[in-house]
Amino acid sequence: MQVKMQRLFNQQPPRPVRGGGRGAGPAAPPVRRPRPRRYPDVSIAELMASPSRLQMPLIHPEKENNGLWFKILTNV
Repeated sequence: MQVKMQRLFNQQPPRPVRGGGRGAGPAAPPVRRPRPRRYPDVSIAELMASPSRLQMPLIHPEKENNGLWFKILTNV
């Protein structure tokens, strides 16, 4: 039993496989490029001044920046 334990602890770790032989693939997987963003980085000021924002209806005109406001109805 002790001989088996010594053999187990005396083993060398496996060597890494290197690519380049026949039929061998690359050593590392190909690097993935990041996907392009669907929307560019836009500042808050640009969002507030965008044409689509200017056409939005004003539900609460007294609110700061004329933002949209939805009332929560508790009596429903």
